[in-house]
Amino acid sequence: MDFYRVFVWDGISEESGLMKNLHPPRERQGAGRHDIPDKEGVTYCSKSPVSAIAEMLQGFRGSTITNKVFSRPDGKVRALIRLEIGKDVKLMDLNDPKTLSKFKLKPSQVASMQRTTTQNISRLLFDKGVNGFTWWSILEASWVNATLFQSRIVKYVNVVGEVLPLETKLPEVVEAAKILKIQIET
Repeated sequence: MDFYRVFVWDGISEESGLMKNLHPPRERQGAGRHDIPDKEGVTYCSKSPVSAIAEMLQGFRGSTITNKVFSRPDGKVRALIRLEIGKDVKLMDLNDPKTLSKFKLKPSQVASMQRTTTQNISRLLFDKGVNGFTWWSILEASWVNATLFQSRIVKYVNVVGEVLPLETKLPEVVEAAKILKIQIET
C-alpha cells in the first residue's frame, strides 16, 4: 500500500534520517484527531498526495499563500514523501459498515470535530491490537487518510522515491489550494 505524508524535512537527510522525522515524537502529540500520546505515537498519511498537502494547508482556507508557508525559521521545509507499507500490515477501514459495526462505531463519531471522540476511537482500536486505520478526510470524503500506530508499523514502512519539497508551483499544491479556495501568490 502506498501512502503520502507531508513532513518537516531538513533538506539533506537520507532514508535513515527521514524515518526518524516521519514519525512525530509522542511528547509533541496530543492535539491531533487521533493522538493518544499516553499510549502510542501516531503518524498521519493519505492515499493521495493532494489530500496529504490539503491536510497541511487547511488552516490557510480563504487566504493567500506564498512559498513562505512551506519554510520554517530553522531552515527546514515542508516536503512530501511517498511511503510503502508492507502487505502484511492490516489497517482497519472505518469507511466499511462491517468494521464500524464490529467496533460499535457510528460514521458521525469517525468524522466528529470533537477530539475527545476521535481520540477515544484511536485508543479503542489501539487497545484492540490493530496496526492503524483508514478513514475519510473531512476536507473531501473521497480522500482516504490513515492513522498509523508507530511502534506497530515502523518496521513495515519504506520510503519510496524522492523527497519532494513543497512549493506553490507544484501541481499537487495548486490542486489542493484550489479545492480549499486558497489563493496562490507567485
